[in-house]
Amino acid sequence: MLFRNDQGNLWIGTENGGLNLYNIRAGTFENYLQDDIDNTSLNNNSISSICRDYKGNMWVGTASGGINFVSRDANKFTHYRQSSLPFSLSNNVMISIFEDSRENLWIGTDGGGLNLFDDKKGNFTAYKHNPLNRNSICGNYVLEVFEDSEGSLWIAPWGDGIAVFNKEKNTYKHFKYDPSNVKGIPRSNIRTIAEDADKNIWIGTYGGGISQCDRKKDNFINYHSDKTNPSGLSNNYVNSIYGDKKGNLWIGTNGSGLELFNKKTKTFTHFSHEDGKAGIGNNHVYGLEEDENGNLWIGTSLGLNRINLLT
Repeated sequence: MLFRNDQGNLWIGTENGGLNLYNIRAGTFENYLQDDIDNTSLNNNSISSICRDYKGNMWVGTASGGINFVSRDANKFTHYRQSSLPFSLSNNVMISIFEDSRENLWIGTDGGGLNLFDDKKGNFTAYKHNPLNRNSICGNYVLEVFEDSEGSLWIAPWGDGIAVFNKEKNTYKHFKYDPSNVKGIPRSNIRTIAEDADKNIWIGTYGGGISQCDRKKDNFINYHSDKTNPSGLSNNYVNSIYGDKKGNLWIGTNGSGLELFNKKTKTFTHFSHEDGKAGIGNNHVYGLEEDENGNLWIGTSLGLNRINLLT
């Protein structure tokens, strides 16, 4: 998990290794770890999500410790957890955190649905799946939350497709996996959602490749791995999608490295790890983030990589 703060430095979330802050100019790391005797420390060392709010504060979701909040002016953490109190978090296992264009903070949990945080009251409102009500989110294991340029919120619960939430009308549009529909989403398990410079919505799935949404027709153009096509997608298991400032689309896969998609030719360029050769350090790519100097930072299961997009 990678996220850039308003000073241009990288926050890096790890599994069991806590939170790292990388100072890009100095080339140094600062590590934040759980300390059982310090109630202002990070309260869990497995980081699942990171988000910077409009004030420059950082919100860190953990695997079982709820949310850790750290202001831009301090290195002390404030904790938000599920409790018996009304309007607390609905679940302590965080999966995703996202701030929308209206400065609302949305938190996806592992079983507790979607939470909306009221920063004035310090309260959480839970949005949960109701099987008897189609006008609700389509699942309670919310892996991804994303807002498009039109202000709609795309919510991807694991195994349940996508719910697109129109905040103005308070309505949901659902996209469910149907194997007989070649223009539908290719799998129920959505890992990532992104919008490119041309305002195209892209969806990365776990097992079904990537898809481009045609919002006028509510259809999807699907790209799958094809071993007979060397310029096709190399792996159907996609962890991350990122549109850079030049309009390029980068895809991080789970086992085949990094992909660069040419939207004009509909072809993919592969960047994969090979022992003894210069290149990406590992083929499991989980996070992508661009800095102000044109560097693309690549988070893998074996560390951090950098590509300069200006050269």
